[in-house]
Amino acid sequence: MTSIALTDPSRTDPLAGGARQWRVDLYYPAVAGTGQARPYADDPILLARMTESGYYDIPAEDIRAWAARPAPARRDARAVEAALPLVTLSPGSGVAAFHYAELASAIARRGYAVAVVDAPYLGLSRLADSRIVSGTDDPVQQADDPHAWQPRVIAWAQDIGKTLDALPASRGVRATGLTLDMARILAVGHSLGGTVAVEVCSHEPRVSACADFEGVVDGTTAYAEGPVRPTLLALSRSAKPERPVTVPDLGRPPFDFLSRGQQDTHWGVSISGGSHMSFSDAPQVMPSTLTRFGGTLMDAGRSQQVYVGIVDALGRAFFPGGGGNAVLAAYFESVPEARATHAAPTSLKP
Repeated sequence: MTSIALTDPSRTDPLAGGARQWRVDLYYPAVAGTGQARPYADDPILLARMTESGYYDIPAEDIRAWAARPAPARRDARAVEAALPLVTLSPGSGVAAFHYAELASAIARRGYAVAVVDAPYLGLSRLADSRIVSGTDDPVQQADDPHAWQPRVIAWAQDIGKTLDALPASRGVRATGLTLDMARILAVGHSLGGTVAVEVCSHEPRVSACADFEGVVDGTTAYAEGPVRPTLLALSRSAKPERPVTVPDLGRPPFDFLSRGQQDTHWGVSISGGSHMSFSDAPQVMPSTLTRFGGTLMDAGRSQQVYVGIVDALGRAFFPGGGGNAVLAAYFESVPEARATHAAPTSLKP
């Protein structure tokens, strides 16, 4: 992996003023033995803030232990010689970007570059000027109505576009030999970051498809107008014998927006044995944040396999020349924990 500090002087920080800034952690397949080993959490200032603020009610000693845990990716390693498809990954509300390192590395092992876009006031971020910012600082995000958040969601979606501008296909970015295939891009996100991913698909023509894991879609452009690019919404719950996994109902919220599109490439997915925090490193490093509601969860290894598989199948389906719906259908057929369906275009419905 490598980290990149980005600034957009054409837009301002919504609270502090000045140029808008954010960080990107870029993960990619690398040549074995190159780069530098590093700890899972290598920012002591950010860790101190987490400890002070009671980050997700995790004990202080567990937070400090992340500084001793080995990271799954080496810093500034030599990239493999290939033009890599790109996945942008938007964090959940208040979640630190490094809590997607295990997930992003697992996606990278499938042959992707993964840009964890640590947008300001979305996760928990330390900016290049050393300020620590999170959604709790933002009065707009304290509103209960998701429509009130739309200006922030649009701004975070614009951060994805600006990140794509900074990652050209023709040269490496602070990592020897790294080449990105900018014709093959997915936007994915967790929780509020999933909301951002759906918004990206409404505005960013460079993105082939998007996936929202656990994010509210009400208030997005796609929810109001229907998705215009292949879109997947996945919701997860713990498994209980009396709560069998069922196919999503595309006639009811929140999946109903998928049927407003003019294509049959929009997918609703229900996952049994997952949690709101499963599309992150929570199963590996902070299992106390996983919600069970009296049920059981997949083990950490299986959870990662299922969620990474969804991202990979989405790319293989909808990148240029991909296999389309048949790829996703075959993948979900092989995953007993998941039930999925895709929307028929509105124009084809009686």
